Amino acid sequence: MKELQKNNKEVIKIIKREYPDRPISAVASLVIYKDNLLLVKKNKSDNLWSLPGGAVELGETLETALKREVMEETTIEIEVLSLINNLDIIRFDNNKNIRLHYVLSIYEGKYIDGEPKYGDDVVDAAWHKLHKLDTISLLDGTRAVLSQHLNARNYYL
Repeated sequence: MKELQKNNKEVIKIIKREYPDRPISAVASLVIYKDNLLLVKKNKSDNLWSLPGGAVELGETLETALKREVMEETTIEIEVLSLINNLDIIRFDNNKNIRLHYVLSIYEGKYIDGEPKYGDDVVDAAWHKLHKLDTISLLDGTRAVLSQHLNARNYYL
């Protein structure tokens, strides 16, 4: 973790996300409201949509981190429901060095309030119709987690 000093007073700690020295704990939320799924786009270059979420900060519970991340990225307020799955996301570079390592906890989130407006570190946030998800590009693994969750509730994509 790197530290940056700001105005000689405040120290900002930066998590080393690429080539980390340890796994990074992260959270994501699967929020469905009126047959729509809340998704975010992290950057313009790859045009991939993913579940809102991000890294857990020091001293945060998973639930607090999830509520914060969803609010920061989408301006949507949620209630955290049940844990859906824990996933290891490990990516290697061409030399077989670990480039990324996240331990991702995915939770079901219940929509409380707000309209999706992107903020923080995303370039878009929007509701997407469940029956039209095959028309957009999703981040690796997102469709599988969503299908598993919906199939358990007898809703099939």
